[in-house]
Amino acid sequence: RTRLAALPKAPRIQENTIPSSKLDGEAVLSTLRTGARAGDPRAQHELARRLIQGDGVARDYEEGSEWFREAAIQGMANAQYNLAVLYERGLGVTKDDVRALLWYHSAAEQSHPLAQYNLGIFYLQGRGIPLSYAEAVRWFTSASKQGVARATYNLAVLTEDGLGVSPDRDKAIALYEKASSSGHHEATSRLSVLRDPKSTNPKPATFEETADTQAEGESTGTTVADIQAFLRLSGIYKGRIDGIAGPKTRTAIREYQQRHALPITGIPSDFLLDFMKASAGSTPKAASAS
Repeated sequence: RTRLAALPKAPRIQENTIPSSKLDGEAVLSTLRTGARAGDPRAQHELARRLIQGDGVARDYEEGSEWFREAAIQGMANAQYNLAVLYERGLGVTKDDVRALLWYHSAAEQSHPLAQYNLGIFYLQGRGIPLSYAEAVRWFTSASKQGVARATYNLAVLTEDGLGVSPDRDKAIALYEKASSSGHHEATSRLSVLRDPKSTNPKPATFEETADTQAEGESTGTTVADIQAFLRLSGIYKGRIDGIAGPKTRTAIREYQQRHALPITGIPSDFLLDFMKASAGSTPKAASAS
C-alpha cells in the first residue's frame, strides 16, 4: 500500500562545526589525532567527521569509521548515529543492517532524534529485524516530539493507512499539518489531496527514507550536558559535564529517577530534562568540570 523512495548514493555531512584552512589544517589535524589516540571522544568524533568529509585531509571512509566507532563505544550518541549510517550505506565498512540497527538503537536510547527516526525506518522496512509497524510508530513518535518533520510525516502515513495504529483520517491530517508547518513539502502536497472533495480514493502516500550523517552539535535532541548539570546540582553526579551519556551519567540518572519515583531506566530523555527543569524551577548553566 506504500512506496519507498531510493536511498541516497552517499551520506551528506552537515556544515562544518570547526573552520579549517591550509594554514592551520595540519596543526588542527595533529591536535585531533593526539586527542583521539589519547581516548578523547570529542576529538575522535571530529577527526572522523573531517576524514569522511575530506575537510583538510584526504577523504577516508575506512579510517573515519574507525574513529566514529571509538567515540561510539564511549557512549557519544552522535558518533553511534553516524557509525550506524556508515554501516547502513556500506561506507568504510561492510554494509550490515544488523550492526546499523544496533548502533541506531544505542543512539536512539540516548534520545538522538535522527537515530530514533532511522530506527523507525528499519522497523518499517524490516531491515535487520522483523518488520513491526507498532515499533515504527513508537520511534517515529519519539523523533516527531523532537521536531523531526520526516518522522511526523511518516507517522501521518501510518495513521492514515492504519499500520501499527488504528486508521484515523483526522489525526493523520493533524500530523500532516504539523509536518507541513515545519516545511515538509510532501506533507503539504498530501494535505491538498486529502482536502480535495473530488479525491474520494487517493493513492497511498510515500514514506520518507533514512536520514544522513550529521556533525556533532546539530542534533535537536535532549542535551545530555544539561541533564548532567542538574544531576550535579542535586549532588548525585560528580563527573565531567561533557554531554556524553557514559556509565557514570547513567548511574546518576538511575539514582535521580529512584529518588523522584520515576521509571528507573538510566536513559537521558526529554521527559527527564523537563521534569528536572520543573523541579528546579530554572535551568542550571552547564560548565566543564575541573
